[in-house]
Amino acid sequence: MSQSSEPSSNKSSRASWRAWIEEWLEHSSIGEAKDFLRELFYRLNNLGEANFDVGKRMADAGKHLDAIIRFHICLKFSPNHAQAHAMLAHCYVAKGQTTKALKHLQQAIALNPQDERCIYMLATLDSSLLAKELMPRTMPYEMMLEYFNNVAEQYEFMQQSQQYRAHLYADQALWDELDRRRRDYVVLELGCGTGLCGQLLAEHTEDLVGVDFAHKMIDIARMKRRPDGSRIYPSLVYQDIRNYFQDSPPEAYFDAVVACHVLHYIGDIGSLFDGIVKVLKPEGIAVLQVESYDKVDDFGLLKGKGRFGHGDGYMRHQCQRVGLSVIAYHGIQVYPDYQMVQYVVRKL
Repeated sequence: MSQSSEPSSNKSSRASWRAWIEEWLEHSSIGEAKDFLRELFYRLNNLGEANFDVGKRMADAGKHLDAIIRFHICLKFSPNHAQAHAMLAHCYVAKGQTTKALKHLQQAIALNPQDERCIYMLATLDSSLLAKELMPRTMPYEMMLEYFNNVAEQYEFMQQSQQYRAHLYADQALWDELDRRRRDYVVLELGCGTGLCGQLLAEHTEDLVGVDFAHKMIDIARMKRRPDGSRIYPSLVYQDIRNYFQDSPPEAYFDAVVACHVLHYIGDIGSLFDGIVKVLKPEGIAVLQVESYDKVDDFGLLKGKGRFGHGDGYMRHQCQRVGLSVIAYHGIQVYPDYQMVQYVVRKL
């Protein structure tokens, strides 16, 4: 039996009600009440979008259960709302409900095949659900930018409270290879963030160039000073490190390049090796930290982590390809429960 249509009397009464409200709003002079009713009238006519907006605010505030309810209401009114499916996936991931998250990620991608964030999340949770040609080779730019700008003000507190040590390992490795008595080195730091590593590197550098694409992170790094009152970073470049070398930085200018706790967000770092070897002086040093990967000769997403791992064979192949020699290689304890691998390489 076919579903009966809405009675014509209901339709006409609803149309009359809307017409009356619109006429009242047109002629009313009651300021606040008028604005309130305009907003109410808009929401009554856009219940799907109104619930999505409320859900988004709840999700941003960490109220994921409440947000889930709002996004489901949104889908009742707008079943093809791709962003509602995407946000539901985000909330279900936060609640540890992976199966439900996967369902909504697939629906979001079906509605918007260009959604890089959803593709990245799906690949992270279950790469078998994605065609090989769709597998991400790097983290989406906007996704990284949003994260680091959001955490910028709390970043150093967060790292210190978690006993973060990546910057200590990078600094130690660099000066084990260079002359600690000198204070005139020229160093490039890729992904300098708020300057945690730069505070250490500055002791032996005359020129320390920091590159980062998160303006809120760089704003904090810019305020940091050396004992003589000069800036830790005489030069700060507001740019994605994946694009930095494309803008023709000076060749054979740097004594060293440091990439501390950053490459695991990028994935395909082959072009970075080309840039690093280009800007290093002969016999220059680079310190590179990555997460390990079970496929030795490749890189790829680490399941459930949202970061990339790089196999030892992949790293050594890239070094050999561009003319870098691995002079040190070992695991480092970045957090008490989290290890990375650190390579120290020299330009041949």
